[in-house]
Amino acid sequence: MKKNIRENKGITLIALVITIIVLLILTGITIASLTGENGLLSRSSEARNSQNKAQIQEELQLIVMESMTEQNGYVASEVAAKIEGAIANGDSVTGTYKGYSFSINSSGKVTVRGENEDEYYVYVDIETSGIGAYLVESGMSFDVDNPDPTVLTTFSEAYVLKNGNRINISSEIRTLEFEDNSLSALAISFIDSSSPLYNYEGDYDIILIKDGKEYTYSYKYVDPHHPEVSENYIYLISSGIAFNNGRTTFDNAYVVINGTRQSVAFETGSGKAIGSTYNYIDLASIGSSLGLFVGREYEFILVKNDREYSINATIPEQEKPKE
Repeated sequence: MKKNIRENKGITLIALVITIIVLLILTGITIASLTGENGLLSRSSEARNSQNKAQIQEELQLIVMESMTEQNGYVASEVAAKIEGAIANGDSVTGTYKGYSFSINSSGKVTVRGENEDEYYVYVDIETSGIGAYLVESGMSFDVDNPDPTVLTTFSEAYVLKNGNRINISSEIRTLEFEDNSLSALAISFIDSSSPLYNYEGDYDIILIKDGKEYTYSYKYVDPHHPEVSENYIYLISSGIAFNNGRTTFDNAYVVINGTRQSVAFETGSGKAIGSTYNYIDLASIGSSLGLFVGREYEFILVKNDREYSINATIPEQEKPKE
């Protein structure tokens, strides 16, 4: 007589729990890919916003061109009359068109701001000796070498946020004069000992304030200078100089002998660029004049704008004069 044995093919509780956990993880990944900052929905919304802005800007620009043709030139009041709800203020026009804020400057250039987009943004120009900051109309580009004053605006206060400390630098605000326009610019010197950025490297926020609203730009400042040894000569190199292989001048130079600094002489070279010069230390000559040991490594310190740059270099033999 055969016995019927029933096999239990059902899933266990542990397998069920594992399955549920895997499903939850996959669900979380899917939601994140859809709704995250760089998710599909966010990117789709940004693309739609950009497309709408471009379309509205084109429509408004056509209205401006039509008005300029009729009036034989740009007349702000006539342009505003063609756009429902637009307001003419002097030579500029502002308003809302199909849900998007816009402005038209004195030359007839249209700027459209997207949804939840700030009216202005901070443009920062970093040079080897300092920084310039400007408040630019949203949607407009700015070229510091060929500035268009119509895209700039004024601001009343300026701050640097450094290591959690908010430092008022409003005294650094300068006024730029462009014909009839007075505009603001922020000038901070990296080499001015009174500047809050003096002798510091790292991450900073520049905050410009207009009409009580803050506009922020985050940046990282890195000192562009570093010393370099090449063919028994020491140079100070700047990444901000395109000629002379980046070689630049320095103010003082020292060698450390038995823990004590001793001033050393340095030479001046002429670059290929007209009027450009740079300084250098001749290691063989310094070794001979100070009685330094040939083949021994010494620490050399170059000083520029009160900043010190240290490098180790070996004293070579001095070349014998040809007979």
